[in-house]
Amino acid sequence: MAEKKVARSSDLDAHIRAPWQNVHGIWPNISNPAISILQSKAKFRAYVSSAQNDLASGWVKMLCNGVTFNPGSYFASYKFTAPVPGYYLFTAGASLTTAANNEDYFLAFYVNGADASHAKRISSYDFAFVGLSHTDIIYLTAAQYVEPYIFNGGGATTVDVVTGALESFFAGHILSVA
Repeated sequence: MAEKKVARSSDLDAHIRAPWQNVHGIWPNISNPAISILQSKAKFRAYVSSAQNDLASGWVKMLCNGVTFNPGSYFASYKFTAPVPGYYLFTAGASLTTAANNEDYFLAFYVNGADASHAKRISSYDFAFVGLSHTDIIYLTAAQYVEPYIFNGGGATTVDVVTGALESFFAGHILSVA
């Protein structure tokens, strides 16, 4: 019968007290500025706080002009700019009203002005509200930026983005440095 391996309390203590120190040889290879970014600064949450009404047909930038938190100030002018190369997790949600029936609507993440990732939703018949959500992990080099975009496939100029921190938002944080 094989012997069971049990974690030593000293291993557990090392993870709890000082995970950034020599635990599995991971953290010592990261410079102090990168650790600082990982621990506290490269994260944000923004939302649509002012009316964004009558969306044009096609792709339209979601204008997140309210901020819940942004400790490193990497979110500005409706976009997040990566401070260091790495893998970043982004999530966004958008509520649309007066959407056309049986039409396509998308929520996308644009990197440096190009569609990098998107999710699709088709509106239902006799239902004038569409909820969109999208989450993805995206690799960015330093100074690349990410913006949320909405695709209005309904063609109607009466489609509005619902305002408020709970309704239409864009958030993200760094997962690991490259």
